[in-house]
Amino acid sequence: MIDFKEYAVITDNEINGFQIIRIIKGSFSDIEFTYGKVEIVEDKDAYTANIKFEYDIQHGLIAEDALDEFKVLLGHLLVAIIQSQLEHNEIVYSGGIDGE
Repeated sequence: MIDFKEYAVITDNEINGFQIIRIIKGSFSDIEFTYGKVEIVEDKDAYTANIKFEYDIQHGLIAEDALDEFKVLLGHLLVAIIQSQLEHNEIVYSGGIDGE
């Protein structure tokens, strides 16, 4: 489970319209990043979906051998953000194709 107290949205700064998120605690503390394009890819035959996302590190360095762990963390955080926004009716959707 994601503890949102371990992350901060830097509200006074954006890059290309994307909010910067700072990791406050843990092995990636002080890393700042933005999410980019996010898409949910359904496998209708298997009744599953995966989230694909892009991200950019704005501040800090990730060791090459820690990249997979970092990507997993960002994936878990993104799912938690989406779930929280859905629960509070705050999710914003733009782009994509309607009617499929």
